[in-house]
Amino acid sequence: QIKKKLNPDLSLEGILLVKYGGRANLDKAVVDGLDDMAKRMETKVFNTKVRERVKLREAQSQQQSVIDYPDTKDVVADYRELLKEIELK
Repeated sequence: QIKKKLNPDLSLEGILLVKYGGRANLDKAVVDGLDDMAKRMETKVFNTKVRERVKLREAQSQQQSVIDYPDTKDVVADYRELLKEIELK
């Protein structure tokens, strides 16, 4: 709707799943529905999923970089994987 009404030049690179746990049934249901949503939006779903971590929320609440905050290496690794995925396109 935004593209049609406000910005016809807008493009969507893809859908990124964040705060992903992977264990809950809801997470699995969301993943299953994303492909259909992506098709309707004429985009793709990134393979990369950014994990949900308490340390990530702590870093945000402390207004600190995730890169510099202790024990967030796995989340940083997820974002680096996304960058690789985008570069490969």
